[in-house]
Amino acid sequence: MAGRLLVLDIDDRGIDARTGKEHFFAAWADLPDFEDRAPHFPAALELIAGKLNLKSCDHAIILIASRQACFRNISLPFKHDNKIRQVLPLELAPCLPFPDQPFVFDYLRQDLHFVPDQHLFLTASIPEHIVRQMVSCLMSLKIRPRIVCPKGYALAVCFLENQKQKPDLAFIYTGRSETTLTLVVQGKPVMVRSLPGPDTDNEKTVHAFFQTMTGFRQKTGVEKELEICIAFENSAQKSAEALRTALSQHASVKKAGITMHAIDTESMDLSRLERSRRLLNFCQGRYGAGSFFQKF
Repeated sequence: MAGRLLVLDIDDRGIDARTGKEHFFAAWADLPDFEDRAPHFPAALELIAGKLNLKSCDHAIILIASRQACFRNISLPFKHDNKIRQVLPLELAPCLPFPDQPFVFDYLRQDLHFVPDQHLFLTASIPEHIVRQMVSCLMSLKIRPRIVCPKGYALAVCFLENQKQKPDLAFIYTGRSETTLTLVVQGKPVMVRSLPGPDTDNEKTVHAFFQTMTGFRQKTGVEKELEICIAFENSAQKSAEALRTALSQHASVKKAGITMHAIDTESMDLSRLERSRRLLNFCQGRYGAGSFFQKF
């Protein structure tokens, strides 16, 4: 019988850990030798292991803050996976905010063809040392990470997996400590941006939203209006409603419309993410599911 799933939700406050009905929040500020609010994954995981029964867990899903990842749209003149895996690191390296650091990436091929003979790709990248630390710490507990994904994007994918139609929408996730925008065309994510957080002036968030929409149209040639969906957790409901009010003042938004969507991550079936063709997953290469027992 398969073991239980461990879900780790990591943000700037700490790690929210869940397995079955058990739950524990490990705050960074509660860790020993805590300095400068520096997240310390190994110490937090040790604290979690002392509070929850992890012996029955054999796999994990890790949700990280979206701003830890770098999302980029890249054009390439070919679409074969082997060649893409070889060339994309060279294309991505100059435009990542962590120069000279090894990184892990994943990508989605898009069905948009704006430039003749060019194929568009949505990519997500993260410094390798972040993934390596998580994997090695969990494997020491005999727990295999199967998914490492930015939270705002993961929740957008969960939302899309539950839709019967293929929507065109701007999915805005706002949580306790992050706001993430995922643009979707025909049910497929095409652009992702981490927006100013819920504790920021909404005008800055609205400005970043429209700036992203302009870049999206210039990059893809898609001119259609996207319905806006603001998804929020209970802790961020007031922030979500304030953002809706700020966005609603713009004529283009009034035309497209805004829907509000309350989400409960504790009851959400995140395991279905692994089967999604929309997922951007940092469990790649030596950190991929098939490589774990060879490497660790």
